[in-house]
Amino acid sequence: MKTKRYVELRILEAIEYIKYSDEDSWSFVVRVGDKKICFTGEKIEESELEKKNEAIERFTEALELMDFSVDKVQIIELINDLKVVKLFKYINECINELDSFRDNEITNTMNTFTITSNEFLNRNTQAYYRYDYTTYGTEGNPDFINHLKNQFGDTNVSTLQNAVNELIKVLQEDLPKIKSLHNTNLTVCVIPRAKAESHYSDNQKLFKRLISSVVDKLSGFTNGTSHMIRNINTRTTHMNRSGYGGDGDMPYVGITKATCKISSDVRGKDILLIDDIYTKGVNIDEDAIQALLDNGAKSVIFYAVAKTFKGGIKQIVRPQVINDDDDDLPF
Repeated sequence: MKTKRYVELRILEAIEYIKYSDEDSWSFVVRVGDKKICFTGEKIEESELEKKNEAIERFTEALELMDFSVDKVQIIELINDLKVVKLFKYINECINELDSFRDNEITNTMNTFTITSNEFLNRNTQAYYRYDYTTYGTEGNPDFINHLKNQFGDTNVSTLQNAVNELIKVLQEDLPKIKSLHNTNLTVCVIPRAKAESHYSDNQKLFKRLISSVVDKLSGFTNGTSHMIRNINTRTTHMNRSGYGGDGDMPYVGITKATCKISSDVRGKDILLIDDIYTKGVNIDEDAIQALLDNGAKSVIFYAVAKTFKGGIKQIVRPQVINDDDDDLPF
Protein backbone atom coordinates (compact mmCIF):
# COMPACT_ATOMS: atom_id res chain seq x y z
CA MET A 1 0.00 0.00 0.00
CA LYS A 2 1.33 3.43 -0.82
CA THR A 3 2.38 5.59 2.09
CA LYS A 4 -0.03 8.26 0.91
CA ARG A 5 -3.10 6.11 1.43
CA TYR A 6 -1.79 4.55 4.63
CA VAL A 7 -1.03 7.89 6.24
CA GLU A 8 -4.41 9.24 5.16
CA LEU A 9 -6.16 6.40 6.93
CA ARG A 10 -4.12 6.93 10.08
CA ILE A 11 -4.81 10.66 9.98
CA LEU A 12 -8.53 10.02 9.71
CA GLU A 13 -8.33 7.57 12.59
CA ALA A 14 -6.53 10.12 14.73
CA ILE A 15 -8.97 12.84 13.73
CA GLU A 16 -11.95 10.76 14.80
CA TYR A 17 -10.29 10.25 18.17
CA ILE A 18 -9.44 13.92 18.55
CA LYS A 19 -13.00 15.06 17.82
CA TYR A 20 -14.28 13.19 20.87
CA SER A 21 -11.30 13.59 23.15
CA ASP A 22 -11.04 16.00 26.05
CA GLU A 23 -7.27 15.82 26.10
CA ASP A 24 -5.14 18.85 25.28
CA SER A 25 -2.87 17.01 22.87
CA TRP A 26 -2.97 14.17 20.39
CA SER A 27 -0.57 11.64 18.97
CA PHE A 28 -0.52 8.56 16.77
CA VAL A 29 2.10 6.31 15.26
CA VAL A 30 2.59 5.45 11.60
CA ARG A 31 4.73 2.42 10.81
CA VAL A 32 6.66 2.57 7.54
CA GLY A 33 8.73 -0.56 7.02
CA ASP A 34 10.74 -1.01 10.20
CA LYS A 35 10.35 2.62 11.22
CA LYS A 36 7.89 4.05 13.71
CA ILE A 37 6.95 7.66 13.11
CA CYS A 38 5.05 9.50 15.81
CA PHE A 39 2.79 12.41 14.88
CA THR A 40 1.93 14.75 17.74
CA GLY A 41 0.12 18.04 18.08
CA GLU A 42 -1.79 20.29 20.43
CA LYS A 43 -5.45 21.21 20.44
CA ILE A 44 -5.46 24.98 20.45
CA GLU A 45 -8.72 26.68 21.30
CA GLU A 46 -8.60 29.55 18.84
CA SER A 47 -11.64 30.98 17.09
CA GLU A 48 -10.15 33.64 14.83
CA LEU A 49 -10.85 33.22 11.12
CA GLU A 50 -7.16 33.71 10.41
CA LYS A 51 -6.31 30.69 12.57
CA LYS A 52 -8.98 28.61 10.88
CA ASN A 53 -7.63 29.43 7.43
CA GLU A 54 -4.10 28.74 8.60
CA ALA A 55 -5.11 25.28 9.79
CA ILE A 56 -6.74 24.37 6.50
CA GLU A 57 -3.87 25.78 4.45
CA ARG A 58 -1.18 23.93 6.38
CA PHE A 59 -3.13 20.70 6.38
CA THR A 60 -3.66 20.93 2.63
CA GLU A 61 -0.01 21.73 1.98
CA ALA A 62 1.01 18.70 3.99
CA LEU A 63 -1.31 16.47 2.00
CA GLU A 64 0.10 17.75 -1.28
CA LEU A 65 3.47 16.28 -0.33
CA MET A 66 2.03 12.78 0.01
CA ASP A 67 2.75 11.64 -3.54
CA PHE A 68 5.44 9.07 -2.91
CA SER A 69 5.89 5.39 -2.15
CA VAL A 70 6.79 3.68 1.10
CA ASP A 71 10.57 3.70 0.77
CA LYS A 72 11.10 7.32 -0.21
CA VAL A 73 12.59 9.82 2.20
CA GLN A 74 10.06 12.51 1.34
CA ILE A 75 8.00 11.20 4.24
CA ILE A 76 10.22 13.35 6.45
CA GLU A 77 8.85 16.45 4.72
CA LEU A 78 5.33 15.24 5.35
CA ILE A 79 6.08 14.63 9.01
CA ASN A 80 7.48 18.11 9.48
CA ASP A 81 4.45 19.71 7.87
CA LEU A 82 1.96 17.61 9.77
CA LYS A 83 3.62 18.51 13.06
CA VAL A 84 2.81 22.14 12.32
CA VAL A 85 -0.89 21.34 11.99
CA LYS A 86 -2.02 21.96 15.56
CA LEU A 87 -5.25 23.90 15.12
CA PHE A 88 -7.62 20.97 15.44
CA LYS A 89 -10.51 23.06 16.70
CA TYR A 90 -11.26 23.30 12.96
CA ILE A 91 -10.87 19.61 12.32
CA ASN A 92 -14.08 19.30 10.30
CA GLU A 93 -12.74 21.74 7.73
CA CYS A 94 -9.50 19.79 7.61
CA ILE A 95 -11.43 16.57 7.04
CA ASN A 96 -13.21 18.19 4.11
CA GLU A 97 -9.88 19.24 2.64
CA LEU A 98 -8.56 15.71 3.04
CA ASP A 99 -11.64 14.17 1.44
CA SER A 100 -11.42 16.54 -1.51
CA PHE A 101 -7.73 15.88 -2.01
CA ARG A 102 -8.07 12.11 -1.71
CA ASP A 103 -11.08 11.90 -4.02
CA ASN A 104 -9.28 13.89 -6.69
CA GLU A 105 -6.13 11.77 -6.42
CA ILE A 106 -7.93 8.44 -6.52
CA THR A 107 -10.42 9.16 -9.29
CA ASN A 108 -8.33 11.67 -11.27
CA THR A 109 -11.47 13.68 -11.80
CA MET A 110 -11.62 16.62 -14.14
CA ASN A 111 -11.06 19.96 -12.40
CA THR A 112 -12.52 23.37 -13.14
CA PHE A 113 -10.95 26.81 -13.02
CA THR A 114 -11.43 30.25 -14.55
CA ILE A 115 -9.03 31.92 -16.94
CA THR A 116 -9.40 35.53 -15.88
CA SER A 117 -9.43 38.49 -18.21
CA ASN A 118 -6.23 40.48 -18.69
CA GLU A 119 -4.50 42.48 -21.41
CA PHE A 120 -4.55 39.40 -23.69
CA LEU A 121 -8.17 38.40 -23.03
CA ASN A 122 -11.17 40.67 -22.56
CA ARG A 123 -13.44 38.26 -20.68
CA ASN A 124 -13.27 35.49 -18.12
CA THR A 125 -13.31 31.99 -19.63
CA GLN A 126 -14.60 28.74 -18.16
CA ALA A 127 -11.78 26.19 -18.15
CA TYR A 128 -11.13 22.57 -17.24
CA TYR A 129 -8.10 20.38 -16.70
CA ARG A 130 -7.32 16.84 -15.53
CA TYR A 131 -3.87 16.76 -13.94
CA ASP A 132 -1.61 19.02 -11.93
CA TYR A 133 1.73 19.37 -13.67
CA THR A 134 4.48 19.67 -11.06
CA THR A 135 7.93 18.60 -12.22
CA TYR A 136 8.91 16.32 -15.06
CA GLY A 137 10.07 12.93 -13.83
CA THR A 138 8.41 13.03 -10.42
CA GLU A 139 5.94 10.39 -9.33
CA GLY A 140 2.37 11.17 -10.36
CA ASN A 141 3.31 13.85 -12.87
CA PRO A 142 1.70 13.43 -16.33
CA ASP A 143 5.02 12.98 -18.13
CA PHE A 144 3.21 11.44 -21.09
CA ILE A 145 2.44 15.00 -22.21
CA ASN A 146 6.15 15.69 -22.67
CA HIS A 147 6.57 12.38 -24.46
CA LEU A 148 3.82 13.31 -26.93
CA LYS A 149 5.52 16.64 -27.64
CA ASN A 150 8.55 14.60 -28.73
CA GLN A 151 10.43 17.89 -28.70
CA PHE A 152 13.57 16.60 -30.39
CA GLY A 153 11.86 13.97 -32.54
CA ASP A 154 13.70 11.05 -30.99
CA THR A 155 11.33 9.60 -28.39
CA ASN A 156 11.22 5.83 -28.79
CA VAL A 157 8.13 4.05 -30.13
CA SER A 158 7.26 2.27 -26.89
CA THR A 159 7.21 5.53 -24.93
CA LEU A 160 5.15 7.24 -27.63
CA GLN A 161 2.66 4.36 -27.67
CA ASN A 162 2.17 4.54 -23.91
CA ALA A 163 1.65 8.30 -24.16
CA VAL A 164 -0.85 7.80 -26.99
CA ASN A 165 -2.86 5.41 -24.84
CA GLU A 166 -2.83 7.78 -21.87
CA LEU A 167 -4.09 10.75 -23.86
CA ILE A 168 -6.83 8.79 -25.63
CA LYS A 169 -8.13 7.56 -22.28
CA VAL A 170 -8.20 11.04 -20.76
CA LEU A 171 -9.91 12.63 -23.77
CA GLN A 172 -12.53 9.91 -23.99
CA GLU A 173 -13.39 10.50 -20.34
CA ASP A 174 -13.23 14.30 -20.10
CA LEU A 175 -14.63 15.60 -23.39
CA PRO A 176 -18.08 14.00 -22.93
CA LYS A 177 -18.19 15.48 -19.41
CA ILE A 178 -17.58 18.96 -20.80
CA LYS A 179 -20.24 18.39 -23.45
CA SER A 180 -22.80 17.37 -20.82
CA LEU A 181 -21.98 20.39 -18.66
CA HIS A 182 -22.63 22.85 -21.50
CA ASN A 183 -25.32 20.95 -23.40
CA THR A 184 -24.38 22.27 -26.82
CA ASN A 185 -22.48 21.08 -29.87
CA LEU A 186 -18.84 22.01 -29.49
CA THR A 187 -16.33 22.66 -32.25
CA VAL A 188 -12.96 21.40 -31.04
CA CYS A 189 -9.90 23.51 -31.84
CA VAL A 190 -6.33 22.93 -30.72
CA ILE A 191 -3.67 25.41 -29.64
CA PRO A 192 -0.98 25.25 -32.35
CA ARG A 193 2.55 24.33 -31.37
CA ALA A 194 5.06 27.16 -31.15
CA LYS A 195 6.67 26.67 -34.54
CA ALA A 196 5.07 26.68 -37.99
CA GLU A 197 3.18 23.49 -38.85
CA SER A 198 5.79 22.55 -41.45
CA HIS A 199 8.52 22.57 -38.80
CA TYR A 200 7.28 19.37 -37.16
CA SER A 201 7.48 15.76 -38.28
CA ASP A 202 4.45 13.47 -38.07
CA ASN A 203 5.57 11.93 -34.79
CA GLN A 204 5.71 15.44 -33.26
CA LYS A 205 2.08 16.14 -34.16
CA LEU A 206 0.54 13.28 -32.21
CA PHE A 207 -1.28 15.52 -29.73
CA LYS A 208 -3.43 17.19 -32.37
CA ARG A 209 -3.87 14.02 -34.39
CA LEU A 210 -5.09 12.09 -31.36
CA ILE A 211 -7.57 14.82 -30.46
CA SER A 212 -8.86 14.74 -34.03
CA SER A 213 -9.23 10.97 -33.92
CA VAL A 214 -11.08 10.96 -30.59
CA VAL A 215 -13.39 13.83 -31.55
CA ASP A 216 -14.42 12.05 -34.75
CA LYS A 217 -15.74 9.18 -32.65
CA LEU A 218 -17.68 11.29 -30.14
CA SER A 219 -21.20 12.60 -30.67
CA GLY A 220 -21.95 16.28 -30.18
CA PHE A 221 -18.54 17.46 -31.35
CA THR A 222 -17.34 18.99 -34.60
CA ASN A 223 -13.75 18.46 -35.64
CA GLY A 224 -12.09 21.85 -35.91
CA THR A 225 -8.56 20.70 -35.15
CA SER A 226 -7.33 22.31 -38.37
CA HIS A 227 -9.08 25.64 -37.78
CA MET A 228 -5.94 27.22 -36.24
CA ILE A 229 -2.69 26.63 -38.15
CA ARG A 230 0.60 28.26 -37.18
CA ASN A 231 2.47 29.55 -40.23
CA ILE A 232 5.07 31.78 -38.54
CA ASN A 233 7.45 30.56 -35.86
CA THR A 234 7.11 31.77 -32.28
CA ARG A 235 9.37 31.11 -29.33
CA THR A 236 8.93 27.76 -27.59
CA THR A 237 8.29 29.33 -24.20
CA HIS A 238 8.80 26.32 -21.91
CA MET A 239 12.17 25.60 -23.58
CA ASN A 240 13.41 29.18 -23.73
CA ARG A 241 15.41 29.23 -20.50
CA SER A 242 17.21 26.03 -21.40
CA GLY A 243 18.34 27.54 -24.70
CA TYR A 244 16.08 25.44 -26.92
CA GLY A 245 13.34 28.03 -27.45
CA GLY A 246 14.34 28.56 -31.05
CA ASP A 247 13.45 31.59 -33.14
CA GLY A 248 10.32 33.70 -33.08
CA ASP A 249 8.77 36.12 -30.61
CA MET A 250 7.73 35.51 -27.03
CA PRO A 251 3.99 36.00 -26.41
CA TYR A 252 2.60 39.46 -27.07
CA VAL A 253 -0.96 40.71 -27.43
CA GLY A 254 -2.27 39.53 -30.79
CA ILE A 255 0.48 36.98 -31.49
CA THR A 256 -2.03 34.28 -32.44
CA LYS A 257 -3.67 36.38 -35.14
CA ALA A 258 -0.25 37.52 -36.37
CA THR A 259 1.26 34.03 -36.66
CA CYS A 260 -1.71 31.73 -37.34
CA LYS A 261 -4.30 31.23 -40.03
CA ILE A 262 -7.72 30.99 -38.39
CA SER A 263 -10.52 29.44 -40.41
CA SER A 264 -13.74 31.38 -41.00
CA ASP A 265 -15.51 28.19 -39.89
CA VAL A 266 -15.12 29.28 -36.27
CA ARG A 267 -17.63 32.08 -36.84
CA GLY A 268 -20.81 31.58 -34.83
CA LYS A 269 -19.51 28.38 -33.24
CA ASP A 270 -19.21 27.34 -29.60
CA ILE A 271 -15.54 26.41 -29.40
CA LEU A 272 -13.80 23.96 -27.10
CA LEU A 273 -10.15 25.01 -27.27
CA ILE A 274 -7.65 22.35 -26.15
CA ASP A 275 -4.04 22.65 -25.06
CA ASP A 276 -1.69 20.15 -23.45
CA ILE A 277 -0.60 22.27 -20.47
CA TYR A 278 -1.99 25.57 -19.17
CA THR A 279 0.46 27.86 -17.42
CA LYS A 280 -0.88 31.03 -15.85
CA GLY A 281 1.06 34.10 -16.89
CA VAL A 282 2.40 32.78 -20.19
CA ASN A 283 -0.74 34.06 -21.96
CA ILE A 284 -0.52 31.83 -25.03
CA ASP A 285 -3.94 30.36 -24.29
CA GLU A 286 -5.47 33.69 -23.35
CA ASP A 287 -4.34 35.21 -26.63
CA ALA A 288 -5.67 32.26 -28.63
CA ILE A 289 -9.07 32.47 -26.92
CA GLN A 290 -9.28 36.16 -27.78
CA ALA A 291 -8.24 35.45 -31.37
CA LEU A 292 -11.13 33.00 -31.77
CA LEU A 293 -13.58 35.50 -30.31
CA ASP A 294 -12.24 38.25 -32.58
CA ASN A 295 -12.78 35.93 -35.54
CA GLY A 296 -16.45 35.54 -34.69
CA ALA A 297 -16.61 32.53 -32.36
CA LYS A 298 -19.85 32.57 -30.39
CA SER A 299 -18.14 31.34 -27.22
CA VAL A 300 -14.93 29.62 -26.13
CA ILE A 301 -14.50 26.99 -23.43
CA PHE A 302 -10.97 25.90 -22.58
CA TYR A 303 -9.58 22.48 -21.68
CA ALA A 304 -6.00 21.49 -20.84
CA VAL A 305 -4.81 18.01 -20.07
CA ALA A 306 -2.74 19.52 -17.26
CA LYS A 307 -2.29 22.79 -15.42
CA THR A 308 1.02 23.86 -13.96
CA PHE A 309 1.12 23.67 -10.20
CA LYS A 310 3.15 26.08 -8.06
CA GLY A 311 6.76 25.69 -9.24
CA GLY A 312 5.68 25.13 -12.84
CA ILE A 313 7.28 23.07 -15.56
CA LYS A 314 10.83 21.85 -15.14
CA GLN A 315 12.90 22.47 -18.22
CA ILE A 316 13.54 19.36 -20.31
CA VAL A 317 17.16 18.48 -21.02
CA ARG A 318 17.89 17.09 -24.43
CA PRO A 319 17.52 13.30 -24.30
CA GLN A 320 19.93 10.73 -25.69
CA VAL A 321 19.05 9.90 -29.29
CA ILE A 322 17.42 6.50 -29.71
CA ASN A 323 17.16 5.24 -33.27
CA ASP A 324 13.78 3.55 -33.42
CA ASP A 325 11.56 3.02 -36.43
CA ASP A 326 8.30 4.97 -36.14
CA ASP A 327 6.38 2.69 -38.50
CA ASP A 328 4.61 0.93 -35.63
CA LEU A 329 2.84 4.08 -34.41
CA PRO A 330 -0.95 3.92 -34.73
CA PHE A 331 -1.16 7.43 -36.24
